Amino acid sequence: SRQRHANMASATIATMHNQAQLATQSSRVRHGMRSTISPSLPRLHARVARSSTRHRTVLRVCAADDAKSLDELRKTTGFGRGKALSTQTEGKLSGKSVEIMQAAWADGGGFSGAWKAYMQKARDDFLAFRDQAGRGEIVDPMMWCLAIAAEDDANSTHSVVELPVATYEKRLTSLVTEFINNYLPDDKEDPLKVAKAVEQYLFETKKFTAATKQKVIDNEMYSPYRVYIHNVLPQVCGAPTVLAAIYISFLLRLQAAGHLTGDLRVVLPVLGGVEGLPFSQLPEEEVPEGFVEASPEYIVAESLTTLKMGYWPWEWIPGHEYGFLTTAQAAIGMDGRFGRGVAGTFVPPKGRPYGDVKRALSACERLVLLRADAFQLRDYGVLLYHVGRVPEAYEALKGFREAYDPTAPTIPIAGFESGPRATEQETELLDQLIKQIEVQIAEQSLELS
Repeated sequence: SRQRHANMASATIATMHNQAQLATQSSRVRHGMRSTISPSLPRLHARVARSSTRHRTVLRVCAADDAKSLDELRKTTGFGRGKALSTQTEGKLSGKSVEIMQAAWADGGGFSGAWKAYMQKARDDFLAFRDQAGRGEIVDPMMWCLAIAAEDDANSTHSVVELPVATYEKRLTSLVTEFINNYLPDDKEDPLKVAKAVEQYLFETKKFTAATKQKVIDNEMYSPYRVYIHNVLPQVCGAPTVLAAIYISFLLRLQAAGHLTGDLRVVLPVLGGVEGLPFSQLPEEEVPEGFVEASPEYIVAESLTTLKMGYWPWEWIPGHEYGFLTTAQAAIGMDGRFGRGVAGTFVPPKGRPYGDVKRALSACERLVLLRADAFQLRDYGVLLYHVGRVPEAYEALKGFREAYDPTAPTIPIAGFESGPRATEQETELLDQLIKQIEVQIAEQSLELS
């Protein structure tokens, strides 16, 4: 019987997915929410923009009516961040990522709908900063990180009071004002000298420190608490990526006030690599080994990656950039009841007896929106399956399988010796999970009929 159902799945998937999308849209209307993705779905394209880091090229998924063709973009930029995507499938991924993307809003239940509006506003700000960076404009990385914090704060607390983003911006502005009045060097014409004075002010006078490996639990990278910038500003301790965001935003404000001229490059330690603080150097200087150039895109991507790893409810294998393996094993029942999602609660058989699937899903979703990374799409799909969004999970996992080309060359990325490859075990798990979903959808279709 299950085999017959599986054979019928291909004929019912499209119908079930359309029904799920209509139900989701209807639910959003009832709860007074508007979808993250425009219902009109304008013509999509993948716009490739090389970030200022030498380690990676960021491939963003955007919507526009005057899009350049992928072929034209590929001539000047090549592939994205460590992906193995074929020419035929790269376009499929860019369209599929946006097609299946749904906001990871939780059901508000009896709570006020205010927090949902705060989430939506923060997500809109996040996407606006992404598009601003894609146009080559200057982006304030602290404000971009605050958009991440504001969305997750509303998502986790359901507060009727919005995260006071302007208050945290004022906190940095007051630091800049104090620096200008008391610590600004007389020789303002030397940008490097001004930058070094800022470093001394932030990291010695104000004692901003980096979260070190001694503060890390069981290879969990940095705690999410040290990644949210609204925590780092008052606690003066955070991940180097967040300290870099504060530092760069500080320099931008000095520049706007006319106290900093000339070109500088800010570098920071590679995530999970050497310990250290961000610092400035002249553009012609070589980036030290173990460090990477700190572009706003890099800062945001690594911050979201750290949050995703920190909130991942299943064991995260040390040295892995993606969490698919253990999560897929739980999805197909290799650990029995352990690791299976029940009303948002997950009990892993070993490793991490905690996690927040809602915020892990949200971080993963924003990583997919930030760059067309097939492996992020795979992680996103398996998370969707665990929270019961089965048709969307199916589309995401199928999208990964169509986009991934195991024969394509990979590009080394910061913190890893080479770009990601799907292992034989992961490929088998993916096939098993897709077949399992097809059977489930076919059975649901028969029940409805």
